[in-house]
Amino acid sequence: MKKMLKYAAAGVREYWIADHEKNRILVYNFEQDAMEEYTFSDQVAAGIFEDFAVDFSGIELG
Repeated sequence: MKKMLKYAAAGVREYWIADHEKNRILVYNFEQDAMEEYTFSDQVAAGIFEDFAVDFSGIELG
């Protein structure tokens, strides 16, 4: 949590935490003051780029 607050204070617009043990990706969008939760079977769109997404379902975890 401390690291995330430092990133927000430094002007980072979006912060992702991928936790394969809990099968979740947390996406914090500081510009919109929002948080979304996804799983590793989802395609996650970046909130700060119109045409960029990561398809986590294609990533083999190990």
